[in-house]
Amino acid sequence: MRRVVVLGKNLAEQLPKAKVGGLLKINGVPFHIIGIQIEQSSNVSFSSDNALFIPQTTFNQLWQQQPDKLFIQPDGSVPRAALIKSIRQLLGSRLHFDPKDENTLFIPDPANFGHFILMLLRAIQLFLVFSGGMTLSVGAIGVANIMFLAVAERTREIGLRMALGAKGGQILWQFQLEALVLIMLGAIPGFLISWGCITLLATLPLPDWLGTPTLNLEGAWITLGIITLLGLIAGFYPARRAAGLDPVIALTQ
Repeated sequence: MRRVVVLGKNLAEQLPKAKVGGLLKINGVPFHIIGIQIEQSSNVSFSSDNALFIPQTTFNQLWQQQPDKLFIQPDGSVPRAALIKSIRQLLGSRLHFDPKDENTLFIPDPANFGHFILMLLRAIQLFLVFSGGMTLSVGAIGVANIMFLAVAERTREIGLRMALGAKGGQILWQFQLEALVLIMLGAIPGFLISWGCITLLATLPLPDWLGTPTLNLEGAWITLGIITLLGLIAGFYPARRAAGLDPVIALTQ
């Protein structure tokens, strides 16, 4: 029944004079501030940053009202479904309603909401992966077109090299290497720009719930591997066409 209060983070910021050890009047009643919420717990309502907390016994003594919400934090020893069922049975026996009637008493389960958010984020990730894959595919097609054009424009050069003793494998490797260099000339600046954007975002005052952007090194290496593979695939067919040219016909082009 002590007249003490804990302030939510945002509420404390809106009250400049509010500090631990000070006084705060609630409906004209002075309360001692014993704490200010620093970081919101995942087990607390999303509106707790704008709320204040006092003992339930103090609330009942001063205003003689029953609370309209109860927050329960499971200790992990009881499954959530069993806990919700036992809560319904207990309140049903005390308030005289059928525990099986879910419309009588609303018991939200944050775990279900968290699962929904997780699935939503996974869907967004899949969409971004699909979009990135399509972008890489279009880039690979562009590289393949450039290499086909390079082979067409350098037909006489290829014929001259083969006439001087160059093997088909050497010609193949030359154009494969050129395709990889072309891919890397686009990939390296792209990675540097991405790293710069992430570093810039990390310096901005972003909301706490958004977190701090970081570079996923595992994803970066996977992307680099995919880019390298696409470069080899994009350069293979033009390189094979170059390696298969007849030197005599190539020199006459």
